Amino acid sequence: MEGYQEGVNTAWDEILKMTAKGYNSQEFQMMIKSKRYAMLKEMDPTFSPESPPGPTRAPSPRSEPDTQLVAGTSYLVKEVKPDGSFAIFNYALRSGKKGLCVARIAPGTVKNRYKIPDSKIVWLVSDGGSESGPLPPSALGLGRDGSVGCDDEKIAPDKLPWIFSNIRAFMDGNGASGVVILEGLEYLIANNGFKSVLSFIQQLNESAVSTKCILIVPVSPTTMEPKEFAQLEKELGETVDGSA
Repeated sequence: MEGYQEGVNTAWDEILKMTAKGYNSQEFQMMIKSKRYAMLKEMDPTFSPESPPGPTRAPSPRSEPDTQLVAGTSYLVKEVKPDGSFAIFNYALRSGKKGLCVARIAPGTVKNRYKIPDSKIVWLVSDGGSESGPLPPSALGLGRDGSVGCDDEKIAPDKLPWIFSNIRAFMDGNGASGVVILEGLEYLIANNGFKSVLSFIQQLNESAVSTKCILIVPVSPTTMEPKEFAQLEKELGETVDGSA
C-alpha cells in the first residue's frame, strides 16, 4: 500500500509540473503517455506496451543494422528513443549515401551523440521563423572541433510546407543515392494536429517512391493512440522494431 501511495503522489507531482509549464492539451496528452511508460518501466524493467512481461535481453552492439534498406522505401521505426533509427541512417551514410536529417534534436547533439558524418541537418525549433534559414553557430551546440554542415537550417514545426519543400528538394536532387531521417514526428503532431501530419507523411512517402530515395521515420507507439499509429503504419512502406 505504501508503494502504491508513493506512486500516486509521484504521478500527481509530474502532472502539476507539466500543467505549470503551459502545455496545450495535445502536448499534455503525449507527455502523460510518455511519463506513464517511464514510470511503469522504472517499476518493472521488463514492462513493454506491446508484449507480455518476460525476460529481456540487452541489445548487442552491431556495425551493420539488421534492416536491409531498399531504394524508394519508407521505414517506420518503432522505438521510444531514436537510437535504432540513427544507427540505420548512420550505416547508410557510411555505405556511401548522401543524407538529410530533419530533427527535433539540436544539430550539435545529433552530430556528437550519433556520430553523424557530414550531412545537412534541418532543426525543428519553435523560433524557426516563417521560413527556413541558416543556423547561427551559437544555436548549434557544437562539439569541441566545431564541425557542422554549413547548410544546416532551422524551421518552425508548424511550417509543414517548408519542411516538405526541403525534403522534396533533397529527394529530387539525390534520388536513389539519398537517405532522409525525420525525427520528431510527435512534435510535428503536437503543433499541426494528426490529420495534417498524416497528409504530410503521405506526400513524403509518395515522394520517396517516385524519387527512389529512402525515408526513415522513428516513432514511439506510447505517444499516440493505437488507431493513429496504425494509420502511420499503413501509409509507410515497412515497419521496423528499432529496439531489436
